[in-house]
Amino acid sequence: MIMSENGIHNNEENFSYSGLVKLNEYEAFSIVNDKGKEKKIKVTQVNDRQMNRRGIFYDDVREKQLIFTNLEAGARKVYSVQTEFLDPFLLQTHVFGNSFPMLNSVLEVRADKDISIGYKVFNDAGNTIEFTKTEKKGKYIYRWALKNAKAVKIEPGNPGFLHVIPHIDLFIKDYKAGDKKIDVLDDTPRLYEYYKSFLSTRQKLY
Repeated sequence: MIMSENGIHNNEENFSYSGLVKLNEYEAFSIVNDKGKEKKIKVTQVNDRQMNRRGIFYDDVREKQLIFTNLEAGARKVYSVQTEFLDPFLLQTHVFGNSFPMLNSVLEVRADKDISIGYKVFNDAGNTIEFTKTEKKGKYIYRWALKNAKAVKIEPGNPGFLHVIPHIDLFIKDYKAGDKKIDVLDDTPRLYEYYKSFLSTRQKLY
């Protein structure tokens, strides 16, 4: 939500995707007041670009930049993104916060019943992130929501925003393929085994 006239200049939102995190669909619109009624204005200006990240020579991560129009004090920016993870080991972190206040931040995951989901919550000492697990059409729906998130200010020299801001790390414990149970990341030793799989040959250090 745009809280004041100064917030009108904050008219952008961004999200990323890649070859391993497939972008299925997204929706974005502004909600403004039109003679006492809410009016949706669809985002039509979208920029797609290669992400350049410090310390990384090259990867295939791309970023979509959404430009919201007709913003005014009291208007809202609303967008949703649906992605598909192609590698069960590489789920993403969801961050509940920004440098601006957020009215509502929601992460929803739909998974088949034969997929066991695990998660870790960080920087939420007051247990303000609400979690629910429901069932619909043969799938489990995991939902985490944080309302009225305050703006996060990162001071110079801070170790990083993930040390401060509430966030969730998701992982797949295991899943079934036919009658066989496939272990993924149920514990730390399995994470080490996954890292070790990247070493196709032994390298001698000098």
